[in-house]
Amino acid sequence: MKNALSVTWSALVQTLAPKNEEQNYIYVRELDKNFSVLVITIERHEATVVEATVAPQILAQLMKDPNEMGKALTDDATIDP
Repeated sequence: MKNALSVTWSALVQTLAPKNEEQNYIYVRELDKNFSVLVITIERHEATVVEATVAPQILAQLMKDPNEMGKALTDDATIDP
């Protein structure tokens, strides 16, 4: 996965579940005054890739509480393009 992304992306989280044949990755990179967050889930027969632009203070909030890391990014957590 790392080879597929440019050097501007930094790995934040990587999980592998061999029994489920699932891989999850979260990457971040600076984007002007904000951050771009890339979430990738790869399963046996499908993959999902989501990219969101997030303000630094919102990213810090999401990272502060590990229970909130799985929180879906809603309109309140994202910014207008």
